[in-house]
Amino acid sequence: MSILGIIAEYNPFHNGHFYHLSISKSAAAAEYVVVLMNGNFTQRGEPTIIDKYGRTSMALASGADIVIELPLMYATASAEIFADAGIHLLNATGVITHISFGSESGDLDYLSLIAGALSSEEINQRIHLGMSKGLPYFSAVEQSLSSLRIDHDFINKPNNILAIEYLKALHKTHSSIVPITIERLSNTLKASDLRDMIFNDNLREAAEYMPQTAGSILRNTLEQCGSTDFSRLDEILRYKLITMDTEDIKKILDMNDGVAERFKKYCVNACNSAELLEMVKTKRHAYTRLKRAALHLLLNIKTADFLETPNPPYIRVLGFRKSAERLLSKMIFSASLPVLAGLKNAEQKLSSSAHTMLRKEIESTDIFYLSCGNKKNTFELNQEYRKGIIIV
Repeated sequence: MSILGIIAEYNPFHNGHFYHLSISKSAAAAEYVVVLMNGNFTQRGEPTIIDKYGRTSMALASGADIVIELPLMYATASAEIFADAGIHLLNATGVITHISFGSESGDLDYLSLIAGALSSEEINQRIHLGMSKGLPYFSAVEQSLSSLRIDHDFINKPNNILAIEYLKALHKTHSSIVPITIERLSNTLKASDLRDMIFNDNLREAAEYMPQTAGSILRNTLEQCGSTDFSRLDEILRYKLITMDTEDIKKILDMNDGVAERFKKYCVNACNSAELLEMVKTKRHAYTRLKRAALHLLLNIKTADFLETPNPPYIRVLGFRKSAERLLSKMIFSASLPVLAGLKNAEQKLSSSAHTMLRKEIESTDIFYLSCGNKKNTFELNQEYRKGIIIV
């Protein structure tokens, strides 16, 4: 039996995602689709447009059979950590036979060639040497892979980047999961464009680019909570930067290489987080990396957390279709990690470090709702316990 795994954000779920899921399921001849999805915050260092429960409902209504969660710490990290954690979890389910990911290239052989090169110690030494001389990461990668004559645009495309990282992670873990890549349609609306429509209250236009049920879920969720906006967390960020010592800020993930000092230097003069990030940005420190660093400070995610738990220590189910109960039962039996189908008795199932990670997830959800436009639920803590697993 073929079981397809997809790692996604679905922020929000649109027609391009539906195309990828449908084509991938056919390509893998899969009986079921398991989606591994980030929670309430993204790899770009932002809150998702709606919460993970609304996005889980979208996925289940659009072809997914089970949705599991990529824990916060990995979902908001670099592409390499994001992909490593995702492959680790798919391996740990014990049921996934295939993984499909989008790419601008659509050429699995060429992506695999680059992934193999980037997995070598020699190439990685060249990259680190280039970065030590002040080169931005992607420039150092391009220079180190000059013998492969990689086009700059190719290595800098977001879906190609993640595709390469997934292939590296599959190789590193000696995974039996079979990779498939689907070329991203050039005329497909980007999720960022869809989010802009939502921010500008153009929901009717946004719905034209989404499956009908997903559009309805989006509209209903926005009516309840409102859309999110990182700027609503600006004063919390400023307070933490002003009151924390630089040495403590440096302990936060991505606050290394002089970033903590620059945040501390400019935090008083900047009018908002967007202006602060522009002040902190340098040729070496990209805007997205700095936004992740700011988010990690807000959520208190430290570099040391990764040393304690370098891989996700549990599998948390966010939702499933009743028709997939047999697969869920098989996953619970086959998984090499504890499977959480709800939070009840989670502490008894998890190690101390795993439970600490889950608590951070729960706390981050409360912070997420602070970024929502409709704050009617903001002051009720432990929102995770008020939300149930999604079953359709």
